[in-house]
Amino acid sequence: VYLFPKEFSLWGYEKLFSFDPRQFSILKGLRNTMIHEASFLCVEIFMDVIVAYGFAKVNFRGRNQALLFCLIGVPAIITLMPQFTIFSQLGLVGTFWPLVIPNFFGTFGVAFYLERYMKSLPNELFEAASMDGIGRWGLIWKIALPLSMPAIVVQVVFRFIGIWNDLLAPEMYLRSAELKTLQVMLKSLSDGVASRSVANQPILMAAATIASIPTIILYLSCQRFIVNSMAATAIKG
Repeated sequence: VYLFPKEFSLWGYEKLFSFDPRQFSILKGLRNTMIHEASFLCVEIFMDVIVAYGFAKVNFRGRNQALLFCLIGVPAIITLMPQFTIFSQLGLVGTFWPLVIPNFFGTFGVAFYLERYMKSLPNELFEAASMDGIGRWGLIWKIALPLSMPAIVVQVVFRFIGIWNDLLAPEMYLRSAELKTLQVMLKSLSDGVASRSVANQPILMAAATIASIPTIILYLSCQRFIVNSMAATAIKG
């Protein structure tokens, strides 16, 4: 057993990029995964912020009951087959829409985390802003959103990694090799190594290394926000 290889070689990377792009292309897998991620970053996180603000700072009748109802909602795994049936009848299976559309409605786990964080923000800030004439949307974008940025960044990192590593949904809905995400391609590559249709394990290791680079960059760039969020939670606790 050797900790470091005796000879430095990029053979695995060379073989990885030598496959027929029409059958396997890790760059296309990266592109398709980023399209999936973009639907979350551009839409879902803002929906979660709006929902979190509504539960945290808006007093309405039945707020606690509505929050409890959302917390004990139906698990996603139970709705998997009905959701697939709906997308199949709409003719959307084989496209990106089944992966993108659910993100338009937010994720309540993220919204609940942000609601707990926003609830600790001083109400005096929102009351003073309201007295200055700032409306509901202004309170969200100018006060709640900036002050909740550490918690938002933490959830962005966690959800980004969750979507990045998602295998079940892309494998269910994406049929074309042109649309397959990174994890689906890694699985097909792993199956090829297991069946010896691919020459050697270094090819799979090279693909896994490339797949891990974006998540490592994201974590390192957002590490300060993660530490600040944990520190703030510890102080409030």
